[in-house]
Amino acid sequence: MYINIYIIIMSIEYIDVLPSNVDTTQPAGYSMGKPLLQFQIGSQDAMLIGSTVRFNGTFERSGTGNEASAQWEPSLGIYNILDQLHISSNKSSQTIEHIQNYNRFLGSYIPATSSKDDLLGHMNTTSMTTCGELQCLRYAKTNGKFDFSIPLPCGLLFGRNPIPLSDNWGVKGLNINLHLAPDSNVFFSTAVGGDASGSVYQLTNISLTAEIMRPAPDQLSRLMKQTSNSFEYNSISSHYASFNNSYATINKNLGIKRCLSIFVNLVSSSHINNYAENGMACMNVRQDDGSNADITEVIFTRGGIRYPLGYDIVSVQRDYPTSTSGDGQLLRNYLNALSPFSKLDRTTMNALNATNLESLNTSHESTQPPNVYGVGVAYDTISGQGVDFSSEPFSMVIKSTLNTSNPTSAFIFAHNKASIIMNNQGIQVLE
Repeated sequence: MYINIYIIIMSIEYIDVLPSNVDTTQPAGYSMGKPLLQFQIGSQDAMLIGSTVRFNGTFERSGTGNEASAQWEPSLGIYNILDQLHISSNKSSQTIEHIQNYNRFLGSYIPATSSKDDLLGHMNTTSMTTCGELQCLRYAKTNGKFDFSIPLPCGLLFGRNPIPLSDNWGVKGLNINLHLAPDSNVFFSTAVGGDASGSVYQLTNISLTAEIMRPAPDQLSRLMKQTSNSFEYNSISSHYASFNNSYATINKNLGIKRCLSIFVNLVSSSHINNYAENGMACMNVRQDDGSNADITEVIFTRGGIRYPLGYDIVSVQRDYPTSTSGDGQLLRNYLNALSPFSKLDRTTMNALNATNLESLNTSHESTQPPNVYGVGVAYDTISGQGVDFSSEPFSMVIKSTLNTSNPTSAFIFAHNKASIIMNNQGIQVLE
């Protein structure tokens, strides 16, 4: 018996891309008049390994704020400053993935898929994440400089398939744009007498690094003969809503055909862009005095019919209002929407810190993970084909014990499957 073994050899190259719109010798930042960083990866007969993309630089806080009290959301670290992530084709400018409120998306994703040891270990080294207030204070200290090198979690870059960059059989290069967040939504101080209003940040030595693969000559020859090509990837789309009552109904026309899951994180609207509050906290519904307004029931519908769950998710607080434990059903469905629960091998979330009685762990440095809260539901964790929301509206009902006037902002993220059709003339994105 003879067995033919074919080995495809691809060469790996490393690229280092400087921002095209910012002079790297000058600091960049929201208050510096440079709130946008643009990186261009030109078209070439190669494939980008998305998981290797890193945003690098040096972070420094400056200004007149009280350095003893200014801080940021500990679980996000440097990710606090990233407001939007926009990825498009370099040649046609066709949008491939656009995540608005990117830091809030990561406010759900990072704590749900990282362990406490991750936040205090390798992520602390590369992205300045921590577990508590006392640890994050040193990163907000005036004149402290810290180097960072972070991946950019999103559907396209974290996909399993390398991204073709070719003009003929690829996306024709990539533009990766990072919109920076306002300083008032990055820094805050909740300490008595604290004031972070003078705090600003700046970035220097900015670059984007990644690895690309060049096909072997025989494989490249076959690719060049193709008149068209297709590429499938995951995508995250973002939406926003607000409510101010105990029976809140949120309706959205998502316009996507293969929705895999939807998850939502919440924050009091008054906390956003407020130096006195943590605008990046993922909290429960709150009364106007800051106390919990517990969520008692959550209902998900599609086209007015309960779906994918044929029942209401009832929290423990509906029947036991004094309970301070997080609800297991809400927590499991939320985690399942962020990552299939059966494959989730690490998380900081549990029934104790999901109650979110405090926005930060202020009493000690790292004896418990940061508090985080949200609701969500998975539509398809098996086939990966998703559910059609192109003509049916998504609705969610949140019942809570809210009995005061305190508007709540809901940041809604839909995880869906998308495809790109590519040919010599251009690309077409199908969601």
